[in-house]
Amino acid sequence: MKTLNRLPLLIIFLTLGMILTVHANREAMAEQAEQIELRLATYGSPESGMVSEGIIWYADELAKRTKGNVKIKIFWGGSIAKIMELPRAVKSGLADIAPVVAVYHPELFPYVFGSSQSTMVLARADLGDWNVPYRRLMEEFPEVRNVCEKQNQKMLAFWDYDRMGVISRKPVRNFEEAKGVKIRNSGEYVPRIFKAAGFSPMSVPATEAYDAVSRGMVDAIHASADTANKYRWYEACKYFTRIPIYGTAMVYFMSINLDTWKKLPMSVQNEMLRLGNELTDIKMPSISRKVREDFERNFKKAGGTFFVWPEDEQKEWKAKVTKSSMDYYVKKMEAKNIPRLKEIVYRFAELMDYQWR
Repeated sequence: MKTLNRLPLLIIFLTLGMILTVHANREAMAEQAEQIELRLATYGSPESGMVSEGIIWYADELAKRTKGNVKIKIFWGGSIAKIMELPRAVKSGLADIAPVVAVYHPELFPYVFGSSQSTMVLARADLGDWNVPYRRLMEEFPEVRNVCEKQNQKMLAFWDYDRMGVISRKPVRNFEEAKGVKIRNSGEYVPRIFKAAGFSPMSVPATEAYDAVSRGMVDAIHASADTANKYRWYEACKYFTRIPIYGTAMVYFMSINLDTWKKLPMSVQNEMLRLGNELTDIKMPSISRKVREDFERNFKKAGGTFFVWPEDEQKEWKAKVTKSSMDYYVKKMEAKNIPRLKEIVYRFAELMDYQWR
């Protein structure tokens, strides 16, 4: 009788065990079904500097925090799209995510990124100083908030490019020594700034600058710690002139295709945005500061010498170019019928506490 009385309990336990097993299997199947792989296109290699380090960190952290349910597969070396093609690759969905060098595309991202390559770059800003003013600008102007959406993208993170100086084969410490010096520049607006100081700007890709300076095609290179370290320019150039007025520039952002974004679960979207804020505010400034230290150590080890451009000449240089360069940029962008361009750019200057002299 006692054995018979235990049967109902045994049946209950067995049934409960079967239910729990089925539920666990369903959860495992659901988890498997929710796994997402996103394609990230970039132009560098895994070892090619701060941008690569930042996107590797983002991909690894996203996988950890979603317990492997969301994975980013990185396509290196322009295998999906070359550096100038990345914004359109994300817009079309050819890539899900990409780090974009926004100053290369002022017509697509005009309000901050383009202007920072003209005179905002003279704001004396240091790493991370742009973050609060830029977020404030996004709050105030829908045109700034929606600039990526117009390109069918959602911004995940943004960061600045480190202070730049002049790395050269011979000392270039002031206006007098800068006269006629052939300097490798890039873009449309930065060369105008260096020409005002007496340099002779030349357009040379960063990948070719080492050979150009080694062969005497150029005498100097407009360089940051990241580029000078990555391309080992300190081997060919033994002098580096710091120009303190030349602060960091709002150059990069990382975005995701808007159609891809809308298909993601809200929990994944929230995690990606949280990670993006960490990348913007903490990780990228930290990476950039470490790159500075690495460059300075390598440069000194190679026998390099640092100089600082004279304070009085910095003020004179800035006075020559700030207003004229900004107005040149505004006029060119307004010709493309970009709404409220001047109002927004000058408001950003105000938020940055920008001094024109």
